[in-house]
Amino acid sequence: MGKDTDLSITAYRVLQYVVWGGKIPSLLNEKLARRLGTSPSNLHQIIDKLTSQEYILERNGFYWPTDNAKSEFSHIRNAKKITLAIFLSSIPFILVAYLLLDPFGKPHEMQFVGWSIFGSSLTLFFVALSYFGIIDKLIMLRQPTKSNQ
Repeated sequence: MGKDTDLSITAYRVLQYVVWGGKIPSLLNEKLARRLGTSPSNLHQIIDKLTSQEYILERNGFYWPTDNAKSEFSHIRNAKKITLAIFLSSIPFILVAYLLLDPFGKPHEMQFVGWSIFGSSLTLFFVALSYFGIIDKLIMLRQPTKSNQ
């Protein structure tokens, strides 16, 4: 039982190392291949299969942290930060527009300016959302994969 545990820990460490984008030294390849009862080339095929995009997408519709997935998630995080900054910077304009609209007073000529600022601020926010693709990314992450249907 101890040998099986050591083997699974070794395989887990190797897979963890590969999944996070590292390269396995060839000496470790040969040693692990011998322990698994296979050849180093077969080991490479197994690792390629485990880290392939199709296999990763089949696992509950979520990504494992491969290089592609890490860059996708960092893109979403950066886009969220930028969009949040744009939205927060548009709040003063929305407040100014609300004051210019003067909802409790009579209509006046400054209401046009208020509606213009208000509309442009909201437009800027939604343009930022669509430009950085946050809506598309979130929709794609929620779509079921073939194995879940």
